[in-house]
Amino acid sequence: MIKRGTWISRKLPKLRLRALGMATIKDIPTAEFVSLIKSLKSEGWRIADEYYNGGVLDHYSKIKLERNSNKLILEWDNKQGGSIEGGEEHVRKIASTYGFSTVDKQHWLYRSRFAA
Repeated sequence: MIKRGTWISRKLPKLRLRALGMATIKDIPTAEFVSLIKSLKSEGWRIADEYYNGGVLDHYSKIKLERNSNKLILEWDNKQGGSIEGGEEHVRKIASTYGFSTVDKQHWLYRSRFAA
């Protein structure tokens, strides 16, 4: 049986993305992620905030990009690679332009531990 707190903590971020009309690209290899950041900056996206934590074993980076009133959040760590989160229109455009695939919202909503 799934504990209530576990279920809520797993579903809330996914529901938030859907409610806000956002999309995500995950598991971007590091070299492609760095190239993507440079391309986005050349397209007019500017860095609004930047964070880097280079620990002994884990490295983590978070960059917030803005263009007009649109925002993208780019995160990277040395274990999972990069990810992009933002408005669905912009993220899907980036995915089609650079050959990535977005996380399918239906997969998030209907995937269940008890599904047959």
